[in-house]
Amino acid sequence: MNRKSFLALSGAALLQLVSPFANAATGPTLKPTKLGQIIIWRKKKYTAIKSGKKLVWNKGVAIAKPKPIPPPEVHGTFDIDLAASEEVPEGMTQVFFPKDPHAQNKSFFVTRNDSVLISFDSICTHEGCQVWIGMPLLLCACHLSAYDPKTGIPVSGPSVRPLKTYPVREELGRIILTNTF
Repeated sequence: MNRKSFLALSGAALLQLVSPFANAATGPTLKPTKLGQIIIWRKKKYTAIKSGKKLVWNKGVAIAKPKPIPPPEVHGTFDIDLAASEEVPEGMTQVFFPKDPHAQNKSFFVTRNDSVLISFDSICTHEGCQVWIGMPLLLCACHLSAYDPKTGIPVSGPSVRPLKTYPVREELGRIILTNTF
């Protein structure tokens, strides 16, 4: 193969590699039909303008991404009706998943001990994992922290802080928890 044919073949191969990019449109391929016509193409907004006697697309304006709207902040306290009083018998701990929208899909433990109710958060104070009822303790499955269901104090595992407590009371045969933000 002589030098001329090698260069010709190399040039042809290079053209095949580059041609898909060379032919890529830099603006809308649709022809504008009336002045002021607007289209969206490749995340840009184009408007039909006059250039001499012809209608053409302007250079286009990038469309900004909409910013997400943050959820409204809730401040203060509110009561959550957890359950009927008889659902937590003496010496027992129950977990409740309230349907209150302010509870943010949280669950709460309620223990009745010596006729007194006490309520705890169900989130481990070590690394924020879910805590479950494991007789006779409250257990975190992530790192095996264990909490006393009567006090919320850790009895084993890496957690050293007690579970967050919530004010809880009985009112007209119902268990009412007060959540605070």
